Amino acid sequence: MNELDLLATKKGMTFGKAWMLIFFTFISLFFVGMAAGFISAANKIDPKSMSIYTLTGISFGISSTIAMVWGYFINLREWPFFKKQNVEVVVLCLFSGFLIRFLSSGFEEIPLFLIQEEAIRQVSGKPVINFLTLLGVLTLQIGIIAHGLFRNYPFQKVVVTVLVLSVVQLEPRTIISLVAVALLLMIVYYLTASFHLVMAIIFIYAGIEFVFSVIYGFDPASNNNYRHVLIHNDPLYYALMFLSTALLVWSLFRIKKIAKGITWRRDENYHNFEW
Repeated sequence: MNELDLLATKKGMTFGKAWMLIFFTFISLFFVGMAAGFISAANKIDPKSMSIYTLTGISFGISSTIAMVWGYFINLREWPFFKKQNVEVVVLCLFSGFLIRFLSSGFEEIPLFLIQEEAIRQVSGKPVINFLTLLGVLTLQIGIIAHGLFRNYPFQKVVVTVLVLSVVQLEPRTIISLVAVALLLMIVYYLTASFHLVMAIIFIYAGIEFVFSVIYGFDPASNNNYRHVLIHNDPLYYALMFLSTALLVWSLFRIKKIAKGITWRRDENYHNFEW
């Protein structure tokens, strides 16, 4: 591909507009943090209390919703694609959701740096807010920004820009986990053009954690509940990690082979230049 293609003016989402949306999201969180600080100081509330974290989660939901509507118009009034896929692709995507959640448990070995364990426990007491926040981040990342960029650029050129939005999570453990999950979901969306499958995987990813927390008493602040609480056997855990990795790679290649393909790129590109 001609590298000047990256500079050619294109209809819809461009890298410049994508960075504008990402910058808007970061700025919104900054002002939310300032507002939360003023509220906590005025009411003598601990900044790490649940009320402030709830306010931040809700505020991020509002800012991400605004960014998604803005992105909808940038994408020429085009929502994510919901292309129908055959039953095997649907089953493989749902199965991949379970695999992705289990494999992401490996990132829980990373110690917490910026958030106290008690704060994690307090935040995890609101699973609906956690799910909506995760859904908001990934919908903005994949359904709006990645979707728009896929319409103008090849997959490899899009990845870095989209994954930068994961930094809104702030905590290194969560950032790394979200980067990995978002990358896998981008691959699924790029192969299937079926955003409902992406949303189903997000639901499975978040739902498994909630169910296991109720049944097995997972401590959200502990290191790797899957290894230490659910399995209790390191050799078995690592064997399952290896098997899950192999199955996930096989599932993605299988999805690529049998999914109904889509031509992402637009043909109506201009040949002058844009900022």
